[in-house]
Parts: sequence; structure tokens; C-alpha cells
Amino acid sequence: MLTLQQLRVLIAVSEAKSLSGAAHDLGYGLPTIMHHIEALEAELGTELVNRTPRGTTVTAAGEIMLREAISILARLNSATQQIRKLTENGRATMTIGLYPSLGAQLIPKLIVELEKLRELQIEIIEGEPSEVLAMLEDGTINLGLIYEFDADPLPINRSRFFIDELINEPFMVAVGECHPLAEATEIDFAEIRDVPWIMSRSDTEASDRVLRHVCSTQGYSPTALVRTDDITMIHGLVRAGLAFALSTEASFGALEGVRMLPAKQSLGQRRTSVIHNRIETFEAIKPAVRLLKEIVS
Repeated sequence: MLTLQQLRVLIAVSEAKSLSGAAHDLGYGLPTIMHHIEALEAELGTELVNRTPRGTTVTAAGEIMLREAISILARLNSATQQIRKLTENGRATMTIGLYPSLGAQLIPKLIVELEKLRELQIEIIEGEPSEVLAMLEDGTINLGLIYEFDADPLPINRSRFFIDELINEPFMVAVGECHPLAEATEIDFAEIRDVPWIMSRSDTEASDRVLRHVCSTQGYSPTALVRTDDITMIHGLVRAGLAFALSTEASFGALEGVRMLPAKQSLGQRRTSVIHNRIETFEAIKPAVRLLKEIVS
């Protein structure tokens, strides 16, 4: 009979690439690790790991079992958290992971509409798309809002996750209405070499990579006035005409005192999607996805 502990051991062996490494990571003795692997192999009737002097690798059958083990433990963790929160709060809790700028536009409307449908508590965790994806994989969240852009798609396992595109829009330049360039029909990066920018605290953030690339095609690097991911701070600085920001209509266009202008140079598209596990026991997921689609339509 398969056990959860056998699955945890298989995952640990795969990550450590050795039986002794897995024993160290889990705090077990080596015989215990070997017992769990051998019992799992006996149950399935096939070898799951290859043991060599240079380390331990997972077989083709082991890869199949490993993917399912990760999925099973993630769903178990999600169910455990949901039940714990239900016990503590007296109602079900759905946890959503998202990136901050879009969350401000979508989540308040989503919560209002979901509360009309059922007794439900919403928890929000902010993070970059790669972090949201990792939280979905380990069961920390039930639903994720992520973005990708043309040159940098996320490594999403589509056999494990449903992903529904909500918005596909171009990057644009956010300019304060008081700035002299606010009346321009487009922004030419060749002519704004000295304009300061509001950039992310993370060099890997998508809009920053796009910004650095387009500036480099014009022979310079962007100057950062400040590095922040606080949308209120970004809005205030742009509205005051102190700096520009690279963003999209969905994330920034609804804010007062700011104009969103296209660029003469191509900035590419950003795709925003909602993502969740294909095998999902949380009943509020489907109505949440439906409501998100209605909100952005």
C-alpha cells in the first residue's frame, strides 16, 4: 500500500540526487530511506531510482511517480490549510497569489462578487509571477494571477495546471498629465535619454527588462529615480511629473493624473492569466475564474 511518507522520500531522493542526501535532508537514517524506496518499488513492481557510484537518478517510471507525488502532496497541503482555516474562522478560505499592480484593479471587484455567491473568506499573497507559480505548486495558494511577456514565457506545466488568459495588452509609458510630453501622440525613446524612470526593486521584473532593452537599442541605459514596487508611490511620482514608468493600461491606466502613451519603438505585449490546478477540490475556483473573466471583459 502506498504511503505519503514513501512519496516524500521519493521527492527528497530526486532533489538530493542521493539516498544519503535524502536521509540528511529528512533527518532519517539511510536504512529508513532505502526501506521506503524499496517498499514503493515493490508496490509498483518496477524500479523508481537508479543507484550508481556517482549518485542516484530517477527512472522513467520514477519520473511519472515523482510528478504525481508532488501533485498529491500539494493538494493535500492545500486541503489541510483549507480545513484548518475553516475550523479557525468558521468559513472556507480561498488564497489567491498575485502581482500587486493588477491586484488593485481586480481583487476588490472579485471579492465583492464572490461574497454574493457564498460564505467565503479571501486571503491575498503578493509575489512576482515565478513566486506565484511556486506557491501554486506547493499548495500555498488555490488560485494565481500571473503575467508573461513575449520574450519571457513562464515554464508552466500545462498538464498539471489550467491557465486562462484574461488580458493581452502592450506595454506603454506612464506619463504625468503635468509633464510636457503628456500631449505627445507617442514616446520616442531616442528623445528621452535624460528622463528618469521608476523601476522595480527586482532586476528580473518584466517591465524593467523591457525598458533596459528598448533603451539599449537607442544607445543608453535608463536612469532610475527610485526602485519601488509600491503602486501608490509609483503613481504619485509619475503624476507629479518627476519620472516615467513602464506599465500597461490594466495595471496603471485607471489612475488619475496619468496618461498612458504608446512608444515609437516596439515594447511587446504582456499577457495576464489566471492559473489553478487541474485537479482542484476547492469549489470556489470555477466561479472565481468566471468572475475574473467577466470583470476584465
